[in-house]
Amino acid sequence: MRSTLAALTMLVCGAFVGCGSNVAPVTGKVTLDGEPVEGAIVAFSPDGGTGTSGAAISGADGTYELVSSLGGGVPPGKYKIAITTQKPAEQPADAGESEEDAEYTGGSA
Repeated sequence: MRSTLAALTMLVCGAFVGCGSNVAPVTGKVTLDGEPVEGAIVAFSPDGGTGTSGAAISGADGTYELVSSLGGGVPPGKYKIAITTQKPAEQPADAGESEEDAEYTGGSA
């Protein structure tokens, strides 16, 4: 399971500028090697350890929109950003037939 994407490139498109509001919208796109990453968890944590955190999950095109307990965004400030994902699970073998079943020729008791 891959829990961290070290080579992950992220572009934060949202500006931390409010119009009198204490919450700024944050949007962005998660990519790896130039390709969008679907299902990445993007987490913003206040740099000082106190304050409002936010999180989002990237869509099929890699884009996300941060949400927090304050609504659609976080207060302007410095944040640590963590991006994690999981490796897709492997497809299970067909439960109806195994290789041994396919090769079994039968016999008598």
